[in-house]
Formats: sequence, structure tokens, C-alpha cells
Amino acid sequence: MISAPCLGVGGRPRRYAVAVGVDAAALPAGQCIAVVKTQEVELVNKRTSDIEPGPAYRRPLPVQIRQVVEAYQRDRQQYHDRFTERVGPEAQETWRLVQCAAEAMLEGAEDLASRESVPRLRELLARARRRFTPAYKRLLFRLLDEEMTIWLGHHVGRLIPEANQRLWEMLTLTETLSPSWRAAAFLRRVSQCYLMGFDAECMVMCRSVLEGEFEAEISNPQCREVLGQPRWTGYKPEALYDLRARIAVARKLGRLTVEAAESAEAVREAARRVVHRKPKVVGPTIDLIRKTVLVIRQLSDRDAPGRSKGRDVSGTGGGG
Repeated sequence: MISAPCLGVGGRPRRYAVAVGVDAAALPAGQCIAVVKTQEVELVNKRTSDIEPGPAYRRPLPVQIRQVVEAYQRDRQQYHDRFTERVGPEAQETWRLVQCAAEAMLEGAEDLASRESVPRLRELLARARRRFTPAYKRLLFRLLDEEMTIWLGHHVGRLIPEANQRLWEMLTLTETLSPSWRAAAFLRRVSQCYLMGFDAECMVMCRSVLEGEFEAEISNPQCREVLGQPRWTGYKPEALYDLRARIAVARKLGRLTVEAAESAEAVREAARRVVHRKPKVVGPTIDLIRKTVLVIRQLSDRDAPGRSKGRDVSGTGGGG
């Protein structure tokens, strides 16, 4: 039996070519490898030609999710068409009420501030309480729950392809980091927000990561030494060393390169725009995540100058 070779390592391609019946001596090395790859594919295809994937494995998963949700929705509609036709006007009224209430619920849940959907939903539910028996009320809420599930099923099906692509992007950023406990907690949320497509929220989380890391790494005494005593405004003076100030101190102390300091400023400014102006993302979010990782990598460098006295493992930002 021939095990799968490591093509291009040592003399194994030529040995494998001989094993599968190729005259390797008459071929240049590069051509030999090309022939070996072709022969290997043919061998694999021959050995696995009788293996058929199961029905569920023949189509991409997102396609199957969409088809399952659509089939459920279609069968449900057919069932309730027959049900309402058999039972009569009260069931038909229940079904119409469900459609209107579900639309209002989804609109209200997505906006949280709709001026029309919430009052309309309250009116519909009040009508249901007045007109329907307890049995029909239970049916109403069961149907509403089904409508929510169908909407979520469609949403998940649309989300998977992009989330899959974003997962591969995140894997390219994976490395060994040693952030503070607070920064690590926010860093996990950065990943979750990005995978789910919440780009604006991801930017805010990136800033929170940096705030936690800078407060742990750049102590208040270091800030006072570089920037002087902050102006008193009724708060503790230490609280007035914000992220922008700590970025400047880190650069002054040599804890950050020019590139890393500019990256930290870019993350800070992007999050500020999202929070205080418009929740609209400008530019690829993955670039801000890369900048965040770059800054953390430099700040958490154990050999960085001044790190031993600046590290605050408690996450309070006091540093002495």
C-alpha cells in the first residue's frame, strides 16, 4: 500500500512516481511532480469511486437551511389554510391577526423605537384578549412564536456564508497574545461581533479592548510623569487620563512604534465616530481588528521598556 506522499520534499516525488508506474528518470523534477500530482488524484479517485455522499451532504449547508425553512413555511401555510377553511371565521380572524401582529413584532424588535409598530401590536393583542377564547389565545401565541422562528431561520441562513468567510479572516489574525483580563474579555466580544456582522458594535469593542489594555499597561504615575497633573474637575485626577492620553504616553515611553500608535488612534477615532455621530462603518472592519491586535502585541511585550512597573493586572488602571 502506498501512503500519501509529501510532494516536493526530498526525493519522495520521484520514488512515488516509480511506485505508480511513471518513468521518473526521464522527467525533469518539476514535470515529475506535476505527473505525480495527477497520478495521485487518479489513485484517490479510483479508490473512492464507490463512496457516495449521503443526501444531506450533497448540497451546501446554507442552501439546505434555506430550503428547510421554506418547506416548513410552505407546509405550515397549507395546513392553516385547510384548518381555517374547516373551522370557520374565528380561525380566519386569528390567522389574519397573527400576520399583522408578527409584522408589528418584527418591526418593533428590530427598531426598538418604532412609533407605529408598538402601538399597533398593543392594539392587536388587546383585540385578541377581548374577542378570543382561551384556546384561541393559546393558538395565537403559538402561531406568533412560529412566525418569529421562521424569520430567525431565514436570518441565520443568510448569515452563514458571510460569517464563514469572516471566520477565515479571523483565523489569519490568530496569534499568541497576553492581554490584561479586561482586554481579553472584550477581545472575545470583538470576534463574536465581527462573525455575526455587527461591524459598528465590533468597532466599539475594539476601542474597549484598547482602553482595558492601556489602563493595565500605562500606569497613572507614568501618565503624570509625562503629561503632568490633569486639571481637576471633581473626579479623581487619574480618571482624566483617557485613551488618547495613554496612547501618547505609550509612544513617548517607547512602548509603541509610530505604526502602532497610529493604529491605536485609528481605532479610537473610528469608535468615536460610530458612538457620537452615525452608527455607520467606513472601511473594512477587519483592518481595525488587525490594528487592535498589533497594538496589543506591542503593549503586552514582556521585554518592552517600562512594562514591569506599568503593568496593572487588576484592571483598575491605577498602577500605583
